[in-house]
Order: sequence, then C-alpha cells, then structure tokens
Amino acid sequence: MKKFFKAKLIHKDKRGDFKNIINDNFKNLSIIFSKKGTIRSNHYHLKDSHCIYIISGKMIYYYKKLNKNSRIFKKTLVKGDIVYTPSLEVHATFFSEDTTIVVASKNPRSKKFYKKDTKSFMLI
Repeated sequence: MKKFFKAKLIHKDKRGDFKNIINDNFKNLSIIFSKKGTIRSNHYHLKDSHCIYIISGKMIYYYKKLNKNSRIFKKTLVKGDIVYTPSLEVHATFFSEDTTIVVASKNPRSKKFYKKDTKSFMLI
C-alpha cells in the first residue's frame, strides 16, 4: 500500500461522484476530532496498521522507522488526503487547525488489544 495517496474516483455523473477511500480489509473505523494546536499519537504499533483520511482541516504527519537513529519525515495533509501507517513505524500527528479524520485500523480497537499493541515513543 502507498504511504500517501488520494481517494480513487470510481464513477462520476450528474448526481455527483463516487470515490474509494480504502479498498482493503479493516476491523475498525473511527472518527476523531482534534482541536487546533493538539498533538496525537507519539507511538508505534507492534501489529496494527491503519489509514487516516482527512475529512476537514489540516494535519502534519511525522513518521520514522523504529530504528533509534533513523531520520524523521513530515508531510502536511489536508482535506481528501490519505496516509497509511504500517506496524513498527513511529508516528505522531500535529493539528494546525481544527481537524476531523477517519481512521481505518487492520485490528480491532478494543482497549485491551490497543494497550498491548501500542508503544509510546516521544517523536514530537
């Protein structure tokens, strides 16, 4: 799966258009609202992976390999952008304005699994 991508146009007519955001198997779909100036994530997942779709707002996505000395990358994402986060990739999100995202996770987001699978890592 690509790291960054846009929804794929499937059909368009006089009524509007139809786009695929993600075409894969996922076990959880969450909608998250973040206020301007907030930071989320600062962690990595042992097994889980997920896609984030920006519904509105702006998010700066930081990521790096788990390797201690690896370089930190960042990308600004806006409405309509999608980012894929694989397992074992450290990631953090900064919301430069009020932002709503949808997160599709490969694994269930039960409290028990999430706590076991998610490891804190101060990236930003």
